[in-house]
Amino acid sequence: MSRNPTLILATSVIGLLLVISCAITPSLSSQPVASDPNKFSTIVAGTAAALMEQTQQANLALITPTETAYVYYTPTRPASGSILTEQPDGTTYFVDAVTGLEMVIPSGWMAMRLGEEEFYRAWSSEASQRFELTDMLTSLSTQDPTKVRLVALDIQDGHLQSQAPTNIIIQTGHAYTPEEAVATQLKHHRVTFSNVDVISQNSREVSPGIPARWLEVVYSGTNFSTGQEARVYEKLIVFEANGQVTSIKLVTPDDMRAVVGPQFEQLMTSIVFFSP
Repeated sequence: MSRNPTLILATSVIGLLLVISCAITPSLSSQPVASDPNKFSTIVAGTAAALMEQTQQANLALITPTETAYVYYTPTRPASGSILTEQPDGTTYFVDAVTGLEMVIPSGWMAMRLGEEEFYRAWSSEASQRFELTDMLTSLSTQDPTKVRLVALDIQDGHLQSQAPTNIIIQTGHAYTPEEAVATQLKHHRVTFSNVDVISQNSREVSPGIPARWLEVVYSGTNFSTGQEARVYEKLIVFEANGQVTSIKLVTPDDMRAVVGPQFEQLMTSIVFFSP
């Protein structure tokens, strides 16, 4: 399989999410850490292909919003499962009875639920072919859709997709408290990556009455093909709601932080919690 020499960050994206889903970063190389059912998945490095061959663990993620979310529709909340609907303005409405989350994903992002129609449709999409997302989709196909609730990829022109798309993953069912999850993630980064800089680590409500732990870090990985260093920005939010500990994680090339950071905040601002 040919490798895209510029694919550098895909794995760290999900890479350190809990044990439930393992990470893979298309081309960040580092020493893989074995996953443990009671711990965060700790595999992040190497190309997607290399990771799949070595560990059969996968999960790349993706999303970062773009424009202001328009909550003009009338939400339809399922008693179980989830709903993903594209709106007339190009945004996507997501509501999930498992996590009790409702949100709007800005236009310009490929949002999908594992095992659902939109996930299989993504394989043959023009964006998937243009941005060479097959390895990432293959990795995601091995994940548990009852845990990985939503994945989204930034497919906007000019957003460095050739270095692995900016991504977000929403994952639930973690066996940690939010505090433990953030501490474990940070410990993993310091063991796995070099030049780990903690930008912020604090407590902040993700929605009125829903406290969360927030972690922002920047770290260095190595381009698997060229050996060049790549700086990666990551933001992780972990909270407990609807009887589940859930995480929302953003990973992007650090060069894109100024662009996707505000978009991610827009996505977070659109979140509404409900009880199924």
